Amino acid sequence: AEFEKVFSEGKLPSKLANFSTNGAVLTIIEFLKAWLKISATEAKRLVEQKAIRVNEELVTSWDQEIKKGDTVQAGPHRFVRAA
Repeated sequence: AEFEKVFSEGKLPSKLANFSTNGAVLTIIEFLKAWLKISATEAKRLVEQKAIRVNEELVTSWDQEIKKGDTVQAGPHRFVRAA
């Protein structure tokens, strides 16, 4: 049921991992660099390729801010909640 919900229906999983931002407000690029441990160039590429969603909304700007409680999706299979 969970698999169908996430992959067939495109909904968020019931349980999300938390990623600590230590209370800071980060740009999407800074957040992706820390969470996925990738370079800024790779993070920008993911944004340009429309592979990043915040709170189920497509990210179109490198300046998008990530705040505590935001849900971030990278590609179809990676989800995390900013804590």
